[in-house]
Amino acid sequence: MFGSVKLKDLVLIPNLISLSRILLLPFAVYFLSIGDEGLWECVILVSFIVFSDFLDGFLSRQLNQVSDLGKLLDPLADKIVIAGFSLGLVLYRDFPLWFFVFLVIRDLILMGGGNWLYRAKGIVVMANFWGKATTVALACVAFLYLFKDRVGYLPIIFIYLSMALSIVSLIVYTTESLAKIKGLRN
Repeated sequence: MFGSVKLKDLVLIPNLISLSRILLLPFAVYFLSIGDEGLWECVILVSFIVFSDFLDGFLSRQLNQVSDLGKLLDPLADKIVIAGFSLGLVLYRDFPLWFFVFLVIRDLILMGGGNWLYRAKGIVVMANFWGKATTVALACVAFLYLFKDRVGYLPIIFIYLSMALSIVSLIVYTTESLAKIKGLRN
């Protein structure tokens, strides 16, 4: 999967979009840090970041620009953005620290497990419905926490929904991976 990462692939449109998510993160956290004065700028940046997560994959397939670098950069950008913005929410919007820790541990498990499966067994774990549903729920959590004082209990409801989806997706990824490993033995 990652055997032929080429620097020239960095200028492919989907990879530039993935990279832009990482580069825009500090600006989103800055606008988050200045409170209501930066709220709408933060909303616009986070909206672009969320939209670009779907756009880069779509464009890579439509433009026939799927690359090994993109396969690495897209999920890495996701993990960096989720951790970085969640930390900003902890610092500036009373986001629960325990949920931030949960997200970091979840991402470390997914990245570590995916890396081991590829290196040890040559298995590439692809995104599935549950992983994408988790991403959508996490995006909802981020937006709801931007307006936390105005939306009642919705942020905490979406936190628990995101947790449930995260656990389901981890179980599904694990089950699919074990089935692939078993298939290799047969």
